[in-house]
Amino acid sequence: NNSAKAIQLAYMNLTGTYTSGVYDAGEDTVWDNISWSEFLPTDGETEPAPNAVAIWHLNEQGGYIMDSSGNLNNGTAIGGIAYDVNATFNTGLQFDGVGGYVEVLDSSSLDLTNNLTIQAWIKTSTANRGILSKGASGAYGDYALALDTSGRLKMFLRNLPAATGTTSVADNNWHHVAGTYDGATARVYVDGVLQGSIAHNQAPVTNA
Repeated sequence: NNSAKAIQLAYMNLTGTYTSGVYDAGEDTVWDNISWSEFLPTDGETEPAPNAVAIWHLNEQGGYIMDSSGNLNNGTAIGGIAYDVNATFNTGLQFDGVGGYVEVLDSSSLDLTNNLTIQAWIKTSTANRGILSKGASGAYGDYALALDTSGRLKMFLRNLPAATGTTSVADNNWHHVAGTYDGATARVYVDGVLQGSIAHNQAPVTNA
């Protein structure tokens, strides 16, 4: 038929190559152009992500930051933050680098021990910045992902030596950064490439 319908790809898979089959149950149709855009949940919607304890898309228009994992680890934006800023997928938050941050209250679901992954999309021209941390304010008491004074990615567990990347990501370009821990080794990845690792036999604390 001639009615326009939206085709929505699963929003868990925002990158890669897709082959889509399109069928018309009414009559033969010639498609001149098919386009789609990424969809990210908003307004309290959740998304299927097995084993995720928190997912923050940071695409809100105000100070209440939703956790899309369904675990209710919602946050509050505090200080100097700009909303609705162009980002890799739709919009994001821009922090002023002085007093802007998002605070999430403590929860048992965030007490990660032997297996964990922290990942984020970031764009910054400034080194020596935190990305995500669990612990007392200004401390890396449990686990954290941050940039050192050279702009290299670091994965902290407790107060142990950190897994450290090899290149600066403080270059004002978008980068996907991740830190993992499997109970024996902490690793850091930049844009999908392993950049550093360190052996750890002590799991993160769970009361920070």
